[in-house]
Amino acid sequence: MVYFIGEDNSKGESIDNLREELFTNTRKLVSLFQDRVLIAGRIADLKRRSGKPVRDRNRELSVIDSIGHVQPSVRRFLSLLFELTIWEELGSSAGFEGDSGAPGKVRVNAEATVLEKVCASLFSSPGVEIYSVPGIGNAFLEEAAKRGAHIIEGDCLGYDLKVCLNKSEEGCSIVIAEGQPMDVGTDLLSRREGISRILLDGA
Repeated sequence: MVYFIGEDNSKGESIDNLREELFTNTRKLVSLFQDRVLIAGRIADLKRRSGKPVRDRNRELSVIDSIGHVQPSVRRFLSLLFELTIWEELGSSAGFEGDSGAPGKVRVNAEATVLEKVCASLFSSPGVEIYSVPGIGNAFLEEAAKRGAHIIEGDCLGYDLKVCLNKSEEGCSIVIAEGQPMDVGTDLLSRREGISRILLDGA
């Protein structure tokens, strides 16, 4: 019997059938994630009322350990799932402060290096360009690089987001400094998927 290249004769499978099966799986994942978002919003509301921080790394590690031994790719998927859930909780728990119509903000209290990692995890993803001072090295850039962001040494005029380290000046979207909380506007969180160029100012 002769088989043509590209023809799959094992178990009567075909590319179209497998694609349909994969599409069904994708629809299930979307439905499950939508349920997860709703639950995350309820959890965020309870955390906000009780004054608890949004992120609980010990809980994340406990969940991973309870699942048992998994492939590295599955661990990466779980980590991504946790990050997406945190984003949703941040958006859900963000209240509005000040006068009516003023932009709301999420306030995060932690050491500066931790704040840098949190900020990078929120806005870094594959394809995002981060412009910084040549030769600089910090927790923000390290975390951003892990998440696939492209680090560019140099200035950027047409940036979408300006993150200032240890300094506060006009034009800073987010300020990170030791001994100070980090405020992230809910408007930034709502449009983070459209942020592709970040200017990191300061050292």
